Amino acid sequence: MGHQKFEEWIKLEQPQITDTQRYPRTIKTISNHLKKQGIDGCDLYLVNDVKRAKKLKEIYFGIDEYFLLNDRGNNMYSRAFDLYIQFLEVTSVNDEIANDIQGIIEQTNIENTEKTSLIQSRIGQGKFRENLVDLWGGCSVTKCNQISLLVASHIKPWSKSSNQERLDPYNGFLLLPNLDKAFDLGFISFESSGNILISSELPEYKLLGISKGMYIQTKEKNKIYLEYHRSHVFKNT
Repeated sequence: MGHQKFEEWIKLEQPQITDTQRYPRTIKTISNHLKKQGIDGCDLYLVNDVKRAKKLKEIYFGIDEYFLLNDRGNNMYSRAFDLYIQFLEVTSVNDEIANDIQGIIEQTNIENTEKTSLIQSRIGQGKFRENLVDLWGGCSVTKCNQISLLVASHIKPWSKSSNQERLDPYNGFLLLPNLDKAFDLGFISFESSGNILISSELPEYKLLGISKGMYIQTKEKNKIYLEYHRSHVFKNT
């Protein structure tokens, strides 16, 4: 099942990949290599925890045999591992959204109207999105004004924000889907000046239409949220 879901995700999120079975097969091969080394919990398709997957990656490439195999194979194994970790990160985010919405429903100290606003904010709709459209007028980075394509993205993650911060339009950007996903997963961030930061963990950023010259004309009230994003979300390795 994990193999199939991973391949479906590749088809949807990585359209530049033509052989969509190659990477899922490679993950199976990596799992077999780890099993050969007698490592517990080595079947990656049974791993749902991102931290565990990253630890297995560290173990795998710490073994000379597989480090050299990856080098000879033009980094095929490391690329497959990175894609699978990204897949796990996206899956965990979707599960997190469902849990957050349930948490809002169960809150007894807020009115139903606020619950509705919070739920709509969590799924990128409602008043929060409307306020972002008013504030930015288009994509906060590219200025694309095809509003239907844009995603209402929180700067300080929902799970770390207060209810007030969750509805604060200054805690949000309107972004094209590729930028939203990279920002949400910490592969990009922005300086207080608005200049983009690109993580070293995203070496193929150009394939996503991301460039080092991108920037946001930040508002003063964005800056405290961006400071949090740089410190706690951005993959600054």
